Amino acid sequence: ARQNVALNEVESVVRVEVGTVEIPNPQSPIPNLVVANILAETIVELAPALTASLSPGGVLVVSGVISDRADDVVASLRENGLSFAERRDDGEWVALIAAHRAESLISNL
Repeated sequence: ARQNVALNEVESVVRVEVGTVEIPNPQSPIPNLVVANILAETIVELAPALTASLSPGGVLVVSGVISDRADDVVASLRENGLSFAERRDDGEWVALIAAHRAESLISNL
């Protein structure tokens, strides 16, 4: 991810952090974008932590979701305070974009 940031010359506006939503780093700023490529079951399980890890208005992008489970993931994200924004299908795989309901940044994407 850091290499892509450098290649696209966006180091001044993009900060890449590796970590876990279950144990936040108190020295890192609250992100306005979280990207997770994990299975649907894990997204559903981590939905409360994923929501809590986003800044107000932040955007969550999840992928690695099998098409049959996408509706379950969307429902879980909504139950945990996120607004569903977009679905992108690639064969059996789905990527979902959701936003923290507080003044979403998604309109700026």
